[in-house]
Amino acid sequence: KDVPSARQRLLDASAGKVLPGLADDWLDRVECICGDVGKPGMGLSEADQEMLTESVDAVLNAAAVVNMLKPYSALADVNVGGLRNVLDFCAVNHLPHLFTSTILPLEGEEPTGYRRSKEVGEELVLRAQVSTTAAVPSSVLQLGDIGMSNAAGSFLPGDDAVVVMLRACVELGAWPSVPSWALSVMTVDQCTDLLTSIIVNGSPADFTGEARETKGNLVAWDTMMGWCTTHLPLTPLPLDEWKQLMQTANASPSGSDGSRNVQRAELLLPGLVDEWHAEGLRMAKGEGQDQERLGIDETWAKHIADRLASERTTATSVP
Repeated sequence: KDVPSARQRLLDASAGKVLPGLADDWLDRVECICGDVGKPGMGLSEADQEMLTESVDAVLNAAAVVNMLKPYSALADVNVGGLRNVLDFCAVNHLPHLFTSTILPLEGEEPTGYRRSKEVGEELVLRAQVSTTAAVPSSVLQLGDIGMSNAAGSFLPGDDAVVVMLRACVELGAWPSVPSWALSVMTVDQCTDLLTSIIVNGSPADFTGEARETKGNLVAWDTMMGWCTTHLPLTPLPLDEWKQLMQTANASPSGSDGSRNVQRAELLLPGLVDEWHAEGLRMAKGEGQDQERLGIDETWAKHIADRLASERTTATSVP
């Protein structure tokens, strides 16, 4: 491709998602370079290779094909081969490297092809860390769920499971009260602040090559819903009753009570029940509370409730 196409791709991807208060000229502070991380030399031209060699101080590596359904073999070229190319670049230019990995599967759960590709990547990073020829100091973060920003008026990510569930609750006018559930979410601004802090101000202790689980602190589902429903009145129901309400809505004729959010929630629910129940067990053991400054709170809940209420008002006012 070319640089104008890359800039347009960024604009298209960020349409309606830029944080409130961000200057309109934000794209002018981004330099787009065309390449392909899965190709030798990351697919960069010789001129771009030289420019990066002269100007880059550190590498934040989030390049990956993110897909939870594809097998490892379909992801390895980019997620493993691409990482190897990035590590080669860092080795030649003596650059520190921050690698974004993903969380481990639940106990007893089979790892996805995506997680397997990241596991192999973590091993590659460790080997590069102790290389006797050109070691690459790396920070490895196994990132958990990343949610809406803490800033008021922020974009609601439509593919986020928590957002899908909350939108379904708004559609149904009720939410499932399950005291045994807990969830872990770090906000996107917390995540970017953390990555920036490590890249700019990180110490040698941050760049050991060892993977670190990096998740938001656990919050009980009922606690989060209590925060949200302070600003967005909804009726609490036992899980079985809420599931029946959801199934009834989805069984109704198209265009009446059913909605895409409720349908998506029904598809996601079995996996969420397993995940949030497992997280609830961790919380009951006193785990998942050690991530300083990471996680959601009442302020975040108010912001997300305000956005959901605004969506409902907009939908209601459409003729």
